[in-house]
Amino acid sequence: MIIRVNLTLFNLHWMGETSNIISTSSKNVLEAHLLVDAPENWVKAMNQGHSALVKIMDIKASEKSPGVRNFVEISSSSISADKLLSVLKSSSGIQNIDLVQLDSHRIMGAITTQHCPVCSTLSDLNCSLLSAVTTQSGKMEWKLLVSGNDTLKKVTDRLSSQGVGFKVLQVMGLHSKADLTMRQEQIVKMALEMGYFEFPKKIRLEELSKRLGISAGTLSEILRRAEKHILTLYFKRH
Repeated sequence: MIIRVNLTLFNLHWMGETSNIISTSSKNVLEAHLLVDAPENWVKAMNQGHSALVKIMDIKASEKSPGVRNFVEISSSSISADKLLSVLKSSSGIQNIDLVQLDSHRIMGAITTQHCPVCSTLSDLNCSLLSAVTTQSGKMEWKLLVSGNDTLKKVTDRLSSQGVGFKVLQVMGLHSKADLTMRQEQIVKMALEMGYFEFPKKIRLEELSKRLGISAGTLSEILRRAEKHILTLYFKRH
């Protein structure tokens, strides 16, 4: 059984006022929902100019350049896939486009940008992205997994320092008393912090198991169980 713990948020606001303060002593892995001003020109062009839906499914640092690689799906009921590609190619800040056409109104693939303060923040702090989707207002709702309140505060502090407007919509602790012990939760938290859930992984299962002092088989079972809990919770709410 998964128990959802609602955490109290104070001073939820748009950047430029006082800082976000998250009041809780929980050390669990957290799921955080942030409504963020779309910082990139290509996202704004897709959403505001052409009413396209942008979904960012994963992000990682580019291996060939200092930019950020976004794995995306872009769709529009009124704009053709060719037109969507044309708009992207004319947008500023894009280093490389590697997209395929799924159907007449939908494209998917990778977009490498010179700089995205939100994407680089999540990549640098080893946050796991659940989803990022544009809204009708032109902003993006980011759903993240972070390893506790310290990491979440680092995320919000970094966004504020880079001039990104955002609002914390919701923060939930993920906890399962029935199946996960305190030690197991600590293992999942460490795996998240060390980049095990990144793509590509920043640490292999064998190396992580040695650092934790447990067998690779035991570690694999704990992580599979945690992933199942998180995915079950996610799809129940979406």
